[in-house]
Amino acid sequence: MAVPGPGADLTVLGHSYGGSIVGSAEAHGLRVERVVQIASAGAFVDDVRAYTAGECGTRRFSMTAPGDPIQLVQGAGFRTRDEIEQSLRTVVGVLPLPLKPLAPAVTLGVAVVSADPLQIGHGLDPDLVPGVTRLETGVRPDGHTPVSGHGGMFEPGSTAWRNLLAVMRGDPMQVLEPGDKPRVASSTDPLCTQPTSW
Repeated sequence: MAVPGPGADLTVLGHSYGGSIVGSAEAHGLRVERVVQIASAGAFVDDVRAYTAGECGTRRFSMTAPGDPIQLVQGAGFRTRDEIEQSLRTVVGVLPLPLKPLAPAVTLGVAVVSADPLQIGHGLDPDLVPGVTRLETGVRPDGHTPVSGHGGMFEPGSTAWRNLLAVMRGDPMQVLEPGDKPRVASSTDPLCTQPTSW
């Protein structure tokens, strides 16, 4: 087991179900400088204050490529009309065109097979958790083709790949604001004005 020395700067990446595992580890005591959930099955929690380090102790990032089927299990809720409508929009967004008319049946089927029919997945989609910075997935190395699929973010030279490296290095990265508007930020920007106690 490797143990970081004093002053070590650690970034933890979690892909797919591994994103939820990282969220679980954070909820149960993991403390690092940065966490990136990549096409994560869920954040494990619905609020960053449920993590041990809270909202000011760890910088958190996430990214999911458009049309990634992981969105079908990212903590879709069925408690309110808005949650049902959002779940239906997600299903429509990831199904191939010939299957789009089946979206209501797929949404209902996902709810029926869930352990809790009112909440599926592994916590809220980390792209939607307040306090988590959403990273741009952008384009492939050709500069034109959008990053897509469940593992497309790992293609060297893509926007997503450059953003992952930027987070780990503390370099400027492209982030998405609400409404999917890109901007440049840094993983070393001030996190909170209050000091952390760890």
